[in-house]
Amino acid sequence: VTQHASNALLRSDIHTAEDLLWLTSNGVHGVAEKTKLSEEELLRVVAAVLRHVAPTPRRGSDIFCEWQQRNAIISTGSSALDTLLNGGIFTSELCELAGGSGSGKTQFCYSLALSAASANAFTVQYIDSGASFSAPRLQEMLQHSRGDGESAAANAREDAVVLTRIRTVQVRDATTLLHTLSDLEEKLAEASTPRNPASFFRNLKLVVIDSLGSLFACVIGGRQSVGEAPPL
Repeated sequence: VTQHASNALLRSDIHTAEDLLWLTSNGVHGVAEKTKLSEEELLRVVAAVLRHVAPTPRRGSDIFCEWQQRNAIISTGSSALDTLLNGGIFTSELCELAGGSGSGKTQFCYSLALSAASANAFTVQYIDSGASFSAPRLQEMLQHSRGDGESAAANAREDAVVLTRIRTVQVRDATTLLHTLSDLEEKLAEASTPRNPASFFRNLKLVVIDSLGSLFACVIGGRQSVGEAPPL
């Protein structure tokens, strides 16, 4: 935009890009007469402003491809449930699982964590509020889901690799949980830099909190003690 055009717009009380685009939305003839600029010059000004302030048109297919690169779908371990959820659990989304005590909430979380760590080779942060996280149970589920085609030694090595992708941290109260999540956010931000490409957090796609009820029951008036499965 030339200084001459800028001065002409200011003299005509056109101070912002919004002012200019609004006044020229139905054509530039009236604005050209008001500012004493030629229509050709005014069109060039409008085009220059649009290049800086207007969003660039993009194809929907390009946006979808970028979304696919940033996100993934994690199988729940149940084909029927995956079908119901359009493929499974989508990353970058918040999902809440509710159910009565003993209904299988933790087993579902284990299945989801194993699916992410084995089929997708993602890393998983498992936040345990009930001191009930069981690595042997995870390994048992992993062995049950695997076929019999490989040797025991090969299976043991594969199990070890999968289980190292799942990290657990215990929290005993709501305050500790909030601190844990804040610390996790910082580590994810650090992992996004190329300084540590092998970082556990660089490939983190799933965070499980098992469970919220036992942490917040005392806050909302319940008597839930750590270690019990809360009715949600």
